[in-house]
Amino acid sequence: MKKSILAYALISTGFLSTATLVHAEAYNPDSDAAGVYVGGNYGYLRVDGDDEFDDDKDAYQLFLGYSLNEYIAVEGSYVDFGDYGNSVASAETDGYTLGLKLGLPVTNNIEIYAKGGQLWYETDYSVLGVDGNEDDTGLFAGRGELPLR
Repeated sequence: MKKSILAYALISTGFLSTATLVHAEAYNPDSDAAGVYVGGNYGYLRVDGDDEFDDDKDAYQLFLGYSLNEYIAVEGSYVDFGDYGNSVASAETDGYTLGLKLGLPVTNNIEIYAKGGQLWYETDYSVLGVDGNEDDTGLFAGRGELPLR
């Protein structure tokens, strides 16, 4: 029994020491900035149209990117704009993006960024029971801030 407690204490101490060493390492932009990252976004979509075709919906985005260095990344995403409309006319839109993200570290912990690129999207719609589908493209742009890894 005492040997088990001693073994658990040593194992726990080993984990604590390892965790302390990992947290003690400083962020190195030359080696830590490059690589793959994933994430998600939540947004709000407001649709204003004729004949009370107004709706407010949630929008979701999942993205995957690759940082070339601490300043430049290539990013792709899937965006679900949700479904909106009323009983007479309704639609559902989703799309994909591919863009460039430019970042600038402003402190050791915060980065501001701007990104832009191409959006490809598809809308499935129904108007008075007649269904249809429309594909289109557009440009997108965004900005923000985030903590450094």
